[in-house]
Amino acid sequence: MLLKLADLVAADADALALTESLDNGMPLMMAKMGGVMGAVGMLRYFAGWATKLGGETITPSWPGEWLGYTRREAVGVVGAITPWNFPLVMAVGKLAAALAAGCTVVLKPAEQAPLSAMRLARLIAEAGFPAGVVNIVTGYGHQAGAALVAHPGVDKISFTGSTLVGQQILRESAATMKRVTLELGGKSPTFIFGDADLERAIPAAAMGIFGNAGQVCAAGSRLFVHASVFDRVAEGLTARAQTLRVGPGTDPATEMGPLISARQRDRVASYIEAGREAGVSLLAGGNTKGDAGYFIEPTILLEPGADLSVTREEIFGPVLCLMRFGDEDLDAIAARGNDLAIRAVLGHLDP
Repeated sequence: MLLKLADLVAADADALALTESLDNGMPLMMAKMGGVMGAVGMLRYFAGWATKLGGETITPSWPGEWLGYTRREAVGVVGAITPWNFPLVMAVGKLAAALAAGCTVVLKPAEQAPLSAMRLARLIAEAGFPAGVVNIVTGYGHQAGAALVAHPGVDKISFTGSTLVGQQILRESAATMKRVTLELGGKSPTFIFGDADLERAIPAAAMGIFGNAGQVCAAGSRLFVHASVFDRVAEGLTARAQTLRVGPGTDPATEMGPLISARQRDRVASYIEAGREAGVSLLAGGNTKGDAGYFIEPTILLEPGADLSVTREEIFGPVLCLMRFGDEDLDAIAARGNDLAIRAVLGHLDP
């Protein structure tokens, strides 16, 4: 059935990609290749696991006539709560893994972008999954999501989203002793060393933060560049930011779409303004774009201080903190990257 569903999703790729782009603004090409075809790959991958989740016989360490073995059994009912930044592929990833292990699923898509999950539901029915195996419930996180977390009939929660909500889920799951898997936010560091192939590194670093308008939990939002190539990288990134085609996701020429909502646009803009007020120089962007829609220009902040909110908190938008490093040893360089990443994960962030 997972393989059948993969074929149905592939056949419906254009309509699913359009649905995804209309719902959350991502460019059509990203919606199709990264979203829909990524979902197809996940379904086929996890379909392979359905026949490989077995137990094993064990030789006990205590001497005697003993038989020791392990047996894999399904956890039970999985509550899957997905984010709005990559709605389809995140939903499919959680569904496919749980189904391959023999679990049933209650999926709650993000309230900001639920449409591809609803279209997926039709394909799941068409693939022949029995009634009740996959259940899709729309609603707000504080209502539908909270009900899933609290329900004693749900055996596991798989959540992707903000650190703050993840912390709440972890606390509330303790009452029913649920298993919990959390994929939360971060403030990911990227490093470009002096011997890097800059023709490849510069565009990769640019799309590492501007891809999907920076609404990626692993976005390369902090870029550390060796002093010997810093000026060249800064120049190349600035040029890319200034020429990146920003527009509606349904326009085939668009390279970066809008943010998910007015609230998110205003949140990102407030971080940029806080950086300005702290005296941070901007190499590119810094403004909202256009009179309609939730657009922010691709923005580059030049060497913001380590204690500023733009540097240490997850912005979840197309905002790059560009910093340099010298000839420190690798441990010192790694410490700069990990220090802020750890603080971001431990902070109370709610993108």
